[in-house]
Amino acid sequence: MATYRWHEDDFIRDVASRRALRLEGNAGSRWRMSGSDSGIAWTVTLTPASGESPPEIVWRTTDLRAGDDPLRQLVIRRRRGSDGSALAGAGDDAISLAATGVVLAIGSLFGRRKKQAPEASVTTDAAPVSSAPPIPLGDGWSITDPSEVIGDDLAPLFSSWPVAWWGPGDERPATLDSLWLNQNGLEVTAAAWWCSADALGQLITVGTTVAARARGLGF
Repeated sequence: MATYRWHEDDFIRDVASRRALRLEGNAGSRWRMSGSDSGIAWTVTLTPASGESPPEIVWRTTDLRAGDDPLRQLVIRRRRGSDGSALAGAGDDAISLAATGVVLAIGSLFGRRKKQAPEASVTTDAAPVSSAPPIPLGDGWSITDPSEVIGDDLAPLFSSWPVAWWGPGDERPATLDSLWLNQNGLEVTAAAWWCSADALGQLITVGTTVAARARGLGF
């Protein structure tokens, strides 16, 4: 039978050892990892569950910050339903509305044709189809990224996660909640899961990969 594992810390020590990271903290308390990749210094703060508050894990670097330039924006958030679950098919409503619009447009066109004299000839040119560019990470995410830091190749890092613990007897894939470049730095945040070395390692990889790519684009 599964046991409550939100306060275990062996997975933290495991990741710190494998990545040669500086580690501060004690069992049952807040932990802090420190590392550096591609010349960018970063930290990971891990806060275990306490009472009704779920655990939280935050990767952060202050070497990158948002500025006044409108192109220097990067915000990625997981879309959620009213029950807190991710909206994997958030684009379905948009597709349905678009389809309805097409049907109405066709009906209107035929109505206008019927009112014309039989001998009149009508020449129509197909209107160009305009559509918003696809979201690189899929419809389950909202994203503000005018400089196109995030590409399709990063989608697996956001959408597919190793198993982690969510509470007593609740083991399922971990998730990422948000990635946000703000005035204090670049932050990658996850909440409500714990006790997974693989998931923690992937969260760090998301942060370091995105940070390096943003730096390469002049951030």
